[in-house]
Order: sequence, then C-alpha cells, then structure tokens
Amino acid sequence: ELSAWARLRAPLGYFAAWTSDSRYVLSPMLKPPEAANAEQPDWFAFPVDGGNPVATGAGAAMRAAGLALAIPMLMTGDRVLFLGGTTGRTNTWEIHLSPSSWRVQGAPHQLTFGTLNEIPVSISASGSVALDIGGTSTDFYLVPLSPATGQPIGVVRRLTQDGRLKRLWYLSGD
Repeated sequence: ELSAWARLRAPLGYFAAWTSDSRYVLSPMLKPPEAANAEQPDWFAFPVDGGNPVATGAGAAMRAAGLALAIPMLMTGDRVLFLGGTTGRTNTWEIHLSPSSWRVQGAPHQLTFGTLNEIPVSISASGSVALDIGGTSTDFYLVPLSPATGQPIGVVRRLTQDGRLKRLWYLSGD
C-alpha cells in the first residue's frame, strides 16, 4: 500500500505509470493543500517502499509548454511517454526525468501529430512504441424512446457536430 497516496488529491481520476526501475509509481496529483499553488497539478513519484512522494516539477514544465492535459503512461530509462493535449484530442509526448532525483530534465517534446487520440500503451526494449489510435464519441444524438416500452418512437436527430470531445453523464429524467 502506498501510504502517502491519501495525502494528495488526483485531479483527473487515478492514472499511474511505473518508473523504469519499478521502485516508484508516477501519478499526476494536486499539491498538498498547504503548498503554494495547491490547485496546480504536478507528477509525483511514489516510492513503493512507502516513503514520501517526490514532486517531479512536471506540472510547471507542462504549463510552460501550454499543455492542459499530461498523464504519464510509460517510462523507459529516463524517458517518460505521456498522453498530452491542448484540445479535445491527445497525442504522445515525452519528457525526461532524472532517475536519481525524479526531477524533470528539459521541456516536453511532442512525438505524434495525428488527428485522432494517440495513446502510448507499450514500449519494447529497442524503443519501439505501440500506440492505441482512435477517436472518441464526438457527437450527441437524440433518440426519442417510449416511456412505456423503451422502444424508439421517432426519428433520430443529431444534436452536435463540432468534433470536440464530449461526455454524457448518465442522468435520468425527461
């Protein structure tokens, strides 16, 4: 159990990546409430032996690069591949962390430039990266249903058509 995990808050749910030595877990978290700029995320390296997490400085590097989203996915050597983006889609980026201090070294660098989401999922010993490339549900449709039977009772109507990422929270009602 990572005892220090509960002291920090995850801004976007819980995402984590193992460091190359498998002794730490990297995760984007909000800084402790008593810290300056507590609402700004940073990546923290949580030691699996239960010690205190180490702030990497990745949050400041991502903000300086204009990245609104940065989630570590994989690490090999001193190189972290992460999911990053400034719009509704994400690309694969990299940044270097010093394995001795877990501090950021340099600026983030974009590796992929496609028009769909490009998520790094695996990396080989030779450095080849496998990507999950695909889109997301980008538009909402209205399907009128019978309240008695749940069956469609009218024409399907497209409600949006702008290509931005949208999520529909499951609500009940009219």
